[in-house]
Amino acid sequence: MEEDEGVELVLEEFIRELEEEEAAELVEESEVPRERTKEEEEELRAAQQERMKSLASKCLTLEWVFGFSSSVINGVVDLSTTERSALCYVCGHVAIIYDRTTGQQIVLQGHHDAITCLSVNPGKTVVATADIGVNALLVIWSVDRGEALQVIPHGHTIGLVGLKISPDGETLVTLGAGGGFTGVGTQLQQLGVWQLEDVEGVINAHLLLLEDIKCSGEDLQTSIEFNHDQTMEFVTNGVGKVVFWKLSIEEEPGSRDRGVGGRAGGVGRAGGGDGGQIRKWIVAQCEARVITRHIKQSIAQILHSVFLPGGYRAVSSTMEGDLVLWDDPRSSSMVPQDNPLVRERHASKVLRLHNGPITVLARVARYIVTGGSDGYLRFYDSKLRLTAWFEEMDAGPITSISFGISLPREDDDTFLQFQVPDFLVATELGSILAMKGAYFDEMPGSASKKGKVIIRGYHESVVSICMHPSSPVFAMIGGLGLVQLYDYQNKTLMAEKTFVNLRGSSVAISPLADKLAAGFSNGALKVLSLESLEEVQSFRFTPSPIMYIAFSADGWRMATADGGMCVALLIYGHGKMGDKWEYVGKYRSHTGPIRGLQFAMDSRTHCRLFSVGEDGIVVDYDLEGSSTAGGVKLLGTVPISLLDLPAGLVFSPFLSKTLAAGRSAFSSAPTYEKPLLISDSSHRLRLVSIDDMKHVRTHLGPTYGGPITYMHPFEDPNNAKDTAQSNKFYMAFGCRERVAGLLRLPLDDDPTQSMAVVAHSGPLTSIGVSWDSLYMATGGGADRLIKLWKINTAAFEQLLELKENSPGKFGMLLSSVGGGLMNEAQILQEIRDYFYCTQIRSQGEETTADRNITGLVKVSDIPDLMRALGYYPSDAEITELKLEIQRKMNPLKKGTSRVGTRMMIPPSGSTISTSSSKTSVPSTLMPGSPGQGLNLIPSANLLSLDFSQFLSLFINYKPVNGVTKADILKALEDLGGDTVGGKLTRDSLIRALLEEGEQMTLEELNACLTALAGRPVGAANLPQEIDASGFADILGLADTY
Repeated sequence: MEEDEGVELVLEEFIRELEEEEAAELVEESEVPRERTKEEEEELRAAQQERMKSLASKCLTLEWVFGFSSSVINGVVDLSTTERSALCYVCGHVAIIYDRTTGQQIVLQGHHDAITCLSVNPGKTVVATADIGVNALLVIWSVDRGEALQVIPHGHTIGLVGLKISPDGETLVTLGAGGGFTGVGTQLQQLGVWQLEDVEGVINAHLLLLEDIKCSGEDLQTSIEFNHDQTMEFVTNGVGKVVFWKLSIEEEPGSRDRGVGGRAGGVGRAGGGDGGQIRKWIVAQCEARVITRHIKQSIAQILHSVFLPGGYRAVSSTMEGDLVLWDDPRSSSMVPQDNPLVRERHASKVLRLHNGPITVLARVARYIVTGGSDGYLRFYDSKLRLTAWFEEMDAGPITSISFGISLPREDDDTFLQFQVPDFLVATELGSILAMKGAYFDEMPGSASKKGKVIIRGYHESVVSICMHPSSPVFAMIGGLGLVQLYDYQNKTLMAEKTFVNLRGSSVAISPLADKLAAGFSNGALKVLSLESLEEVQSFRFTPSPIMYIAFSADGWRMATADGGMCVALLIYGHGKMGDKWEYVGKYRSHTGPIRGLQFAMDSRTHCRLFSVGEDGIVVDYDLEGSSTAGGVKLLGTVPISLLDLPAGLVFSPFLSKTLAAGRSAFSSAPTYEKPLLISDSSHRLRLVSIDDMKHVRTHLGPTYGGPITYMHPFEDPNNAKDTAQSNKFYMAFGCRERVAGLLRLPLDDDPTQSMAVVAHSGPLTSIGVSWDSLYMATGGGADRLIKLWKINTAAFEQLLELKENSPGKFGMLLSSVGGGLMNEAQILQEIRDYFYCTQIRSQGEETTADRNITGLVKVSDIPDLMRALGYYPSDAEITELKLEIQRKMNPLKKGTSRVGTRMMIPPSGSTISTSSSKTSVPSTLMPGSPGQGLNLIPSANLLSLDFSQFLSLFINYKPVNGVTKADILKALEDLGGDTVGGKLTRDSLIRALLEEGEQMTLEELNACLTALAGRPVGAANLPQEIDASGFADILGLADTY
């Protein structure tokens, strides 16, 4: 018995041990991560992208928009009701809802391109916007919430030129921008009809039908207006044709399931009816006719059309100020209301109402309203008799008129015979006026006749802006000579001055915050008082536009760069001028357009001045040796680029601080260089030491919207002044092609440490960062806007942290390695394979000895490795790369300098003092001249790189884009080819390859041609004439053409 119990105990113990082992195995298996499926990876990536998108929207928040798009016809709508006083207006690619009571803006962001049309429903609860472009959208917005209710991509092919919500708020009609080519001189335009449905308080648009319209250029329909008396009718017009439309619904047997709008024959199915009936939407059209026996005169270009009260007559406005009356030859009683056919209308009368184009035509209550380029607003009754007029606004050509929702009460003591809702008038000169019908009865000359200005924009392009060094103020200068000072915190205009007959080109505020310098296109430079904008001094030492103005940090020196490629210097408080600015002289220091001008302090007292131009030259000016007697002197010039065009220049002490705090894959020690930062046309950011004017580093910059042209380093506003180790620095940047963003400093080996937004609908003209680093201002040229962005560095840091761990972040940058056919992991493996193959190759290819794989590649093998991966660096780039490697591995120590090693080309040109004579930069300054490359550092060839170091260099040096058709064409044009196809003679091409730039020998050229052709080919075998397409074939880039 005891033995049995013992056996049972042993057995129980054995079973328990087995169970514990199995449990442990299960735990171990559960701890092993399961490989994600492809679907799970895609879901994770999508979630991460959404999170990154959300954080990016918080990094730069559009705080305020100064101005509006005054040239957009009907781009302003009144949102006022009995409970709200507000309006909505177009600002480039955003729309603004402005609450007149609170003075707050709600920004409607979502469009990528400039908004072309805007409409509001009769209840003032919904607005619709649309644009034209590759990413065209139709967006339905909630007025109360300021949110998008519905976003419909790719409107009609490339976008919309017109849209209108019906007077009953149930239908939306849209006009496509055309573009579909159907034959000689004919294109296809689409008219869309949408049903607006209220689903639990949310308005949604459902497409009912699309109608194809074949039209010529003049027939393209651009304007829409509904019949207020019969809302199933509407009229459209282009400059040469007016078309009347009518919607109707037919019932036909069929399924009760809800259908989808159709295209063919202007028919769409809208849904099931009783007894299995389908509601079929039909649109009929009839083109208005001009019968010569009725109308003896020709009709000018047509702008807009509306229906007259009563519904069966309509009018159209023209470019010459006429109103064309379209009438039905039959009486209204002869045409039943339920007739699905459109009334036939003929031109019966032409009336001259304005002395210029009638730019706005609308209907309100029982009146027709006309607004003209003459700035006059007039109201007519149904018989076209003048009832009221507003001709004292004096605000410029009218571009918009919009009415509120309520009429004055008839039993009010102020009841007038003429009564309309309060309304808004927008003008081409940038004003939005609030008007009342009661103003018509005011005495002539009364102030109310002019209306109340509620929005004041710009009637000229915003050429340049500048932020105040110590206050929430910015200055702007416009293309027609307007200079303004704005308090952006209180949104108030502080001062303004217009310089008649002058066109602005640049503006800058002195660091001492006492003067403002304004440059103009005729070469004039005016120094103004910062408080009153009164003129203090005026200079004109060049006939070319003043493109850049820079002040030294102490405010005692000012420099300008002009369109004639000259740099001028002025000094304050010296010599006979006393406490005024004195002109020292100017120097034509560049042979290409100047792209940057900056003062720099290389010590607390020593000031320097630098400029960079598209000639690839950095010029260092001798401020100490320059004088009014001897003019401007140079210390020297340095070529920095043979291929890429410099686009911008900046110097800031923050760049030095961040280099000292930064680390790289090459060295854990900081470097204490004092660099200039130069951007170029290949999206690269180059650091050049001001000590010896040699290359320090090359980084791939942001690639969002073309080359960076504007750069403003700034300090994190949250930095603690007493803890320098934790301080953070950033740089705001702008590209000419609409984009602005943020970049983290120091520039490191990861080129993805940035974010950007589409700041404007057109080119950027300038950017600025506020004195407290809380705001960034951007100026748009063509859109006539200044935008104020709130900077959120905390959200930016979160975004960069998410990017750090984001899969595929280098995929796009490296896609050319895999020919676009591999993912990031495969591309990186491909690069790694070539990296290790290079190690084997360097030890000899024909050997049976054991290989010594160290994980390092000699610097001397780097060029061949990069060529194997599809990047072909020039000799100058190889020299630059080797110099960067040596400097990264031997960082400059604190308290030392490289001044003793500066290698600059001594200046040999002439200065220009007060003389108007012109001199050219000597040929020794031209990039590409023999002996002008940066000195090769032999010791760099003895160094070796690991894989991470090589990958860093490869990503930052490799061109982002491949060779394009435009690149090949421009290269041949630069060599003397024609501008049509770059056609060049064989002898000219061979001579250029053998004698210019980085010269080849004839043997090298023949070897290259043989390698490209795959068979023995010499230079003599080339065609007698070579154009861009033929040269692409020679290079094996036929796909480029």
